[in-house]
Amino acid sequence: MIKSIKTDMHTHTMASGHAYSTILENVAVAKKIGLEAIAITEHAPAMPGSAHPIYFHNYSVLPRQIDQIYVFYGVELNILDYQGNVDLSNNLLSRLDFVIASMHGNILDSGSIQNHTEAWLGAINNPYIDCIGHPGRGDFEFELSEVLTACKRNNVAIEVNVKSLEKHSNRPRCEDIVLGCKAYEVPVVVNSDAHFALDVGKLQPSINFLNSLDFPEELVINRDLQTLLPWLAKRKPWKSDIQDLAKQI
Repeated sequence: MIKSIKTDMHTHTMASGHAYSTILENVAVAKKIGLEAIAITEHAPAMPGSAHPIYFHNYSVLPRQIDQIYVFYGVELNILDYQGNVDLSNNLLSRLDFVIASMHGNILDSGSIQNHTEAWLGAINNPYIDCIGHPGRGDFEFELSEVLTACKRNNVAIEVNVKSLEKHSNRPRCEDIVLGCKAYEVPVVVNSDAHFALDVGKLQPSINFLNSLDFPEELVINRDLQTLLPWLAKRKPWKSDIQDLAKQI
């Protein structure tokens, strides 16, 4: 039984171009509702109106803690083609704390099941991509067993996205994905995908959904900082700040 999730690893600010809050506003809500950490994951540059690469380079000026909330700085990449190429360089991705790769219908045209499968596999095999974002959303069906096998092999997480369950009404496909993660023992990250501060940390619908499927708590790797940080440290041995933080928490 999953009782609570203390981190939200997919939030946006005004820098994403179609979101409406600031980092400080997201942090304020996170503190008010008792989260331990959030991630700022702006849309990458191929999304209309989103941030230039220099925005992600300059994350280094931002503090790790704001008002007692740990803040991770990352990106939601756009998968650009059926080879799984994305819209920031690996050199830049290596500097980020948490990297999501997603398919968006305004960036990538829907193709065949094999097309979508190969796109996910290309992203999963990129060592700097930590999570595949909202795979239950949109007209992007894929071969689940192939993707789960690759995620398991590469220790890449699959996102359980609140908006996919509610706004986009893709519950049947989300159920197949979650049951597959349970069977293959693939870690999941439960996120709000907040585009407005008041949605930060609104994870209860996903918690209820996972509990209805008897999903094991130990596979929810963002349930608290003590679980999240060792996983991040294992994925990012080159990031000394993440290694040091994992030892402190």
